[in-house]
Amino acid sequence: MTTYKTRYTKEQLFELSEKGNTDAMYSIGYRYLKGIGDLNKNNELATEWFKKAAEAGNLNAIKILKNTPVSNAKPKIDIDSDLTHQDSLKSFLSETFPAQHQLLNIKHPLSISTENISSGLIFILLLGYLIGTLNKAHKAFKLLGKKKLLNKQIDELINQHIKALALKYKQTVKQDEYGNVFYDQWEIATRYFIKNVLCKNSPIKNHLDQEERFKDIKERITNAVKAYELTSVNSDYKNINVEQLSPIDFEHYCADILKANGWKAKVTQATSDQGIDIIAQYKNIHVAFQCKKYSSPVGNQAVQQIIAGKQYIKADIAAVISNARYTASAKQLAVSTGVHLLHYSELKRFKDCLLKSVA
Repeated sequence: MTTYKTRYTKEQLFELSEKGNTDAMYSIGYRYLKGIGDLNKNNELATEWFKKAAEAGNLNAIKILKNTPVSNAKPKIDIDSDLTHQDSLKSFLSETFPAQHQLLNIKHPLSISTENISSGLIFILLLGYLIGTLNKAHKAFKLLGKKKLLNKQIDELINQHIKALALKYKQTVKQDEYGNVFYDQWEIATRYFIKNVLCKNSPIKNHLDQEERFKDIKERITNAVKAYELTSVNSDYKNINVEQLSPIDFEHYCADILKANGWKAKVTQATSDQGIDIIAQYKNIHVAFQCKKYSSPVGNQAVQQIIAGKQYIKADIAAVISNARYTASAKQLAVSTGVHLLHYSELKRFKDCLLKSVA
């Protein structure tokens, strides 16, 4: 065991104690007890340092606090000088632990009964267990608070980009003619968002790396998008500048208007759609839509394409939707073939028009 004589300065002892050296802790307590080594006599400080040393496992500190030797072997005193003056020890204990001293009726440091020794050891063990439990609870509470903060930051970032995520969801989630839904591209899109948006925040990145919570985060993003769709489908499309939309975005915009007005509508895949951009249903009426985001008038070709698309899926009605006007020849062909030529602003009332024509 390392010994610490008075050749060590108090500064050196304090430095060693900060590094966890229990002998140094004991030595500081002893110096406070005796008033030596540049430390003024102070029983309270001596007690604190003896307790620190005892909690860290220093046997000599435990012996002083319990006022009994742990074994029959002569204690090896590793601090400044031998503590053999029993009157000083008795005085120290009576001043520091008056209640315990009276309870045990201490007359001599070696007069403690076996029963009292056992009770004291049990008390120390219980106290150590309680301290350990409290420390674990504190760490767990601190970790829980950290997780709550990170989850809040994740939700804030998701909500900050919810419109872009909702649009990406519409563009990537596909459904075939048999009702099968494919999320492959959406999985790629969410992974990209996690890596290039969420993980730019270092604490979030570390949190995800440690707990491998990519799957959970992807589910949270998907649920947030679906919730956003439910709350925004009736109002969000009204605040969009249509002229700034891309052709694909225009298709989703028109589908949103239909869904907001009671339709079941889905945007088809970009390929193999036979000229159909949206397949929609209102009550028992099936409609094939083609969307044209143009800066010039829409001509005959759009009408011809949607006629073919209607026949391909056996729809009841065919319609073209545009932000632009239609040429005279397109209007003539539409009238002769029963194709509806619509401006997107007419979609809200289109179901009423269909119901009247069916009636």
